[in-house]
Amino acid sequence: IISPRTPIEREQNKGTLELAKKIRNEKSEQMKEMETGHRLNLDIKKLNFLEYFQKYIDSYKKKDIRMMQIALQRFKDFLSNEETPEYNKFANDIKPQQITKDMMIDFTDYLKSRSVGDGAKSIYQRFKKVINFAIDHDIILKNPCRGVTIKTDENILRKEILSLDEEQALINTHYEHENPNIRRAFILCLYVGMRFCDVKTLTFANIDYSNKILKFEQNKTKGESGASGVTIPINDDILGLIGEPPEGCNRSETLVFNLPSYE
Repeated sequence: IISPRTPIEREQNKGTLELAKKIRNEKSEQMKEMETGHRLNLDIKKLNFLEYFQKYIDSYKKKDIRMMQIALQRFKDFLSNEETPEYNKFANDIKPQQITKDMMIDFTDYLKSRSVGDGAKSIYQRFKKVINFAIDHDIILKNPCRGVTIKTDENILRKEILSLDEEQALINTHYEHENPNIRRAFILCLYVGMRFCDVKTLTFANIDYSNKILKFEQNKTKGESGASGVTIPINDDILGLIGEPPEGCNRSETLVFNLPSYE
């Protein structure tokens, strides 16, 4: 580029700068393509974030996939909610660039209105996973969730200890068409303090019948803490709840309780 002295030279400089900018942009696109495996000039303006979210779920392999599905459904419900009519136009199709911070503030308020305790926070965490994934892959350029959080009320989450009378009242409670596996598992949890995630995966290999001991590793801390292993003495009543393993079964693969999902 030369110092312009005439209108022609100024026009030449302008053309040279535009060409240099075009070359620079093309090089940048090529570098991004090498790094991400796709062209950034895909027509993101036509991308439906709801379909993108569903494709993310379709390839999701972690255990909390059900919560991911709930997060997508909650977002769809929010967009079509009659109490937030300004978002109804996005009910079936919302572009990544149309997801704003103000929308996320309203979305978190909606989640809190639908859930109690830690539920809203858990759902929002799953939603943010997809947002962060989209940011990492240049689908979303600015994080709409930044600074938007859900805080849980510690008073709501505080767990009280049941009295023996309260436990007995629960044990004595029956209802029509009750699931006997849920009932047995729940009563075992009352006695020994197990979490749902642990009782759901409990196998007959965890039961030492001769020494009357229940042994298992807590799923919540497995692989993260040396204290994840638990050993609990059990009595004949608890053994009666557990029952005997089926004849000829593989104890390490046969579940003590056949339970439905957490929800």
